[in-house]
Amino acid sequence: SSVLKELKRDELCKIAEIMKLRGFTKGELVLRVGETATWFGIVLDGQLKAAIPKSERWPGAAAGVGGSMQEWRLMQRGAVVGEMALFAGMHRSADVHAMSDGHLGVIGFAEL
Repeated sequence: SSVLKELKRDELCKIAEIMKLRGFTKGELVLRVGETATWFGIVLDGQLKAAIPKSERWPGAAAGVGGSMQEWRLMQRGAVVGEMALFAGMHRSADVHAMSDGHLGVIGFAEL
């Protein structure tokens, strides 16, 4: 479900005023574990997939996917991506890969 469904029209308008459009292409690494985070985004179209280190404990994470990473979830229209950095010391806690071409509506942390 989309976080946007919970917002009132005036709240959506305020978000739209500060949001910037960021495109992504299939196969692109959109976020990398450990990098300094300066923004979060809302998937406007396309699909992203998060992969987190096995040492992390996220709700809904699937256990036992090979290597040092484990799959978490597919993110589609309305999903929020990159917000965990607000709670994780401003560093990315997941690799996020583009599964298709698409767009994010991005909001810089400095805008909050």
